[in-house]
This record gives sequence, structure tokens and C-alpha cells, in this order.
Amino acid sequence: MQLRLIITGMCLWCLASACKQKAAFNSSGESNLSPAAGGSPDDPCGPAGTTKAELITPTLANGVPGNYLAYEISIADCEGKVRPLEANRILFDVDARFTGANVNAALVYTVNVGEKSFEGELRNIQGSDLFGRTGANLFHYATEKKIELAPKTSSLRLRIDLAGHQMKSTTEGTASPDQMATYLRFGDARAVQQMVRLQGPPN
Repeated sequence: MQLRLIITGMCLWCLASACKQKAAFNSSGESNLSPAAGGSPDDPCGPAGTTKAELITPTLANGVPGNYLAYEISIADCEGKVRPLEANRILFDVDARFTGANVNAALVYTVNVGEKSFEGELRNIQGSDLFGRTGANLFHYATEKKIELAPKTSSLRLRIDLAGHQMKSTTEGTASPDQMATYLRFGDARAVQQMVRLQGPPN
């Protein structure tokens, strides 16, 4: 399953067939957020800026209970200047095939800003990916509600609990089969890609 969130880096679009493939596809849903127009590697910015993220967990324990990904997220304008984060939704996506039980379930996320923290759910949006493409084998994640932040908040830490899911990377052009692309987006800012190494038996 996959989530939507925001993180630093350049936007890289998935190639060929699907960004996400999953088992047990059922029912379709749509995110209320429209896909950010453009956003190719040659044009990584837009009016809402671009998501920036530092990957805190470069390795993911694949198929292990309690596995998670963590990022530090901010937004920059097209000149690279950090913008304050305003209330908005987080979207998350993974270029991988999920297997196992409850693969269509929501994912729990935790946001930390300074000494404050809160958690919620990333809803599984079936039938489309983070970039607005549609298809029965595509899906992504999005927070149910906007993340409310104090004025002048410039960054937040995000943890996505992956519920022990097993993933098989479908990311093309990587140096090894255990490299998996993850994508984050904050509101209408451009999405960003971060690569994660899968560690565990599924690969």
C-alpha cells in the first residue's frame, strides 16, 4: 500500500507501466487534491514550490513488524528559499508491489514539530498514483485531513508506519533490485523522490 507525503529531492516520474502495483485491488477512490501539473525532472518546481525532504531511514526492514519510514520535510520556492509550512495534506507513494494481509488498509503516521507530536492515518487511495495517472493497478496514500501547523513552522518530521508490509521494488533503472523509490508531496507542492534500500527476505 502506499502513502503520500512531502520530502526533499527532485521529482522523478515512474516509467513505463505502473508506479505502484498491488494485490487484492478493490473499490476505487479519489483524492481531493489535484495532481501537480508538470513536475518532470527538468521542471521540478511550480507555483506552490517543491517538497523538500531528508530521508532519516535510508534502509527499510522489509516485511518486519514495526517497520517504518521517516523523513524531515519542508517546502522551498523555485529559487530554493524555504517557505513556511501552511496547513495542508500529505501524500505518499511507493514504486513497489505490496503483498501480505491487509494491504489496502490505511497507514498510521506521526508528525513531530519541536516538542509537539500527533498522529493520524494515511488513507489508501485506489485507482490512481501520486501523479494523477489512473489504473486498476495504481494506488497512493493521503492524509484524511489537513495537517494543522503553528505559524512560521518551517519543517516537520514525519514517520510512516508500514504495518509489517512486504514490498517488492518495481523501480526501474536502479543499481540493485533492493532499491525502491518513495515519493512525498505536501499539498500542491511538487512531489519529491527519495530512494530506500529494502533489507529483508521478500527480495
